[in-house]
Amino acid sequence: MHTSRPVSALGSAPDSEVSSLRQHYFQLLGDPLAFIAEASALLAVVDPRSIPSQEPGPPDLDALLDLIIADACVETTALLRVVAQLAPAPYAARAAEAAAQRDDPVLPWVAALNAAQVTGSATMRDVFGDGITYVFEVQAPQLPVMSMLVYVDRRRGGAVGDAFIVGQSLEAVHREIAHDPDLTDVVWSSVDQAAARGLVEAGIELSASLETPMETESWPALRALTDWVLRMLPPAQAPQQPALTAADRHRLISEFVASEEWAVTGLDVRDVTEMLIDFSINYGTGDPLEWSPRGVDDFLGWWSEHTLTDDLDDAMPEVVLMWVQFAWERKELGRRLTGDALAEVEDLVYAFAFGPEEDDYEEVDYEDDEDEPEGGTAGWANEFWFDPYDLGFRAPRIELDRDELAVAVGGDDALAALTDEPLPADEKFDLSKVPEPMYDLVTKILDHIDRGSDAYEVIDTEICTAQRRLLARAVREAPEWFAPTSKAPAAAHAICWLIGRGNDLLGPDRLLTASALEKAVGSGSGRQRAARLQELLRMPTGRGGILLGDPRLLVREVRTQLIELRDLR
Repeated sequence: MHTSRPVSALGSAPDSEVSSLRQHYFQLLGDPLAFIAEASALLAVVDPRSIPSQEPGPPDLDALLDLIIADACVETTALLRVVAQLAPAPYAARAAEAAAQRDDPVLPWVAALNAAQVTGSATMRDVFGDGITYVFEVQAPQLPVMSMLVYVDRRRGGAVGDAFIVGQSLEAVHREIAHDPDLTDVVWSSVDQAAARGLVEAGIELSASLETPMETESWPALRALTDWVLRMLPPAQAPQQPALTAADRHRLISEFVASEEWAVTGLDVRDVTEMLIDFSINYGTGDPLEWSPRGVDDFLGWWSEHTLTDDLDDAMPEVVLMWVQFAWERKELGRRLTGDALAEVEDLVYAFAFGPEEDDYEEVDYEDDEDEPEGGTAGWANEFWFDPYDLGFRAPRIELDRDELAVAVGGDDALAALTDEPLPADEKFDLSKVPEPMYDLVTKILDHIDRGSDAYEVIDTEICTAQRRLLARAVREAPEWFAPTSKAPAAAHAICWLIGRGNDLLGPDRLLTASALEKAVGSGSGRQRAARLQELLRMPTGRGGILLGDPRLLVREVRTQLIELRDLR
């Protein structure tokens, strides 16, 4: 997605800067969606909601309009007409009046913007309750069909957390989602447009008011564009949160307690269950039966900040695990959806209960050789704990079709030459080869990806090298990926996510969980950026989703297992 160059420097800009602005928009005139997105990003910079009150901000919208109006040309006339659609009412009228006074030719798609309509809408709901993505199809004469996707984060009170614009119809988006193997936990459904407008508008205001505002690569850059689409919908309906009655609450707890033989455990079930329900209502999604690994992680963080009795602390881990499974059964979520999620919940709960320093990895004392798993104790040591320090680090469990083996390492010759030598430890990153416009951003990304590698503990030096190599390749082969307004943590998360998934080290039952990576890097919003980088670098995809296609990015244990598979062919 195109993003606007920062305009804060344009407040008192010389003519050369204005000329650069003109040239920038001239390049986008042939791409309506990119032009509109850029105009939205421009407005976001001067939106008071984007400017911390304690800091001197860039020029306000009036000053920006002065700048655009003073530079009369075809490009700025088109920009004024687009701003007239996207900006708040008083400024929209001024932009429209200024554009009408010019006799510049108007591109058909620009002239047709005021006839745009929302022609379809739907939602993509995460079955675990974390969020809802609202999808609005927009059409106008001479304008390519587009869909606006707005993500509402239900675990942050319903704040809007991201938005995207894609050149696809609603049907095409639905079809793509339905065939994405990574989105099997998403439910597609119709939506009442008035209710959707009320929820999204409330989420936009909440997002801007948070102590730590929601920011991604495209949000709040697309806030003005989102506002424009919402204005096409019926009048907003005030959001309504269903209340849990006292009778429903009592019935729910009674059914849960009756569903397990809690008397045998001696645990204080009811008090912990009450707290789980209270947390869901006050700090979660509002539904006590909506739980996800992220929701559990939030609950554990909340729990750790409160002074509780030892009895409750002892009971909490097991009650949380049982409550989550009880909730999923009540929601009728099958094992296909909850299998990996339950493993991640178990990781979180047991790491919280026993501590990551001493008990994260626990060695099993087998009574005799017959009890020892085939191949030694490498792999899972017992139901919960993985022991990478024992006879060998064997975290990856590579599952590839025969024809994917060569693709995974870059071809038949690379597969034949594959060795099990470890990657160099902490290979240096050559910043001298980074172009000046990217230098500051790449330096920040480098710092964040190194934090991501530190989270692996066992093989952090190999992972560090692989991540730095991928970053260097992106600089060389995909410079367009480094937009001026890119957020370093999100870009770093994309790099770390690709290396982690490509080496089969990232996941609920791998060396690192998604939530742990998010904490280490400082962002969990790089998934979309990772997909874009895959596309730009022409990385192959396989049955498992991520094939790096380069042995220089694979850690020793992955290459060892690939060699074993190769030799079996």
